[in-house]
Amino acid sequence: MSPNVFLFKFWGWLLTLVCGTYILRPSICKRILTMMEDDRFVIVTGWFSLILGVGTAVGSSVAPLKLLGIAFTTSGLLRLSFPSRMAPVSRFLKERPYIPLFISLIGFLIGIYFIIAVGNHPPQGF
Repeated sequence: MSPNVFLFKFWGWLLTLVCGTYILRPSICKRILTMMEDDRFVIVTGWFSLILGVGTAVGSSVAPLKLLGIAFTTSGLLRLSFPSRMAPVSRFLKERPYIPLFISLIGFLIGIYFIIAVGNHPPQGF
């Protein structure tokens, strides 16, 4: 299995399961947003996002995966650089629950697309 196929499957299932959970149980999303007000949680998730993003950006040669890796790397760097700035963002998103739900719907659809794309036409890269 090439690294691109593995990354497509990994991100497809991850996005589908996590975003699907947020869509079906919005209370979990609200709980995560509450946890984002704690700087320690923001730093831990920043490292996690940075590691996943760099690994995806470096390990992939396909544009959608590279963009996803760059987005997660940027998110991780912002969380690590400005952890105290995430609390106002979190409160803003808690007051407008339709925004995280819309983002989750987009993530869910991207995850489904990744799973279907690998099943039909494996990406050519290596």
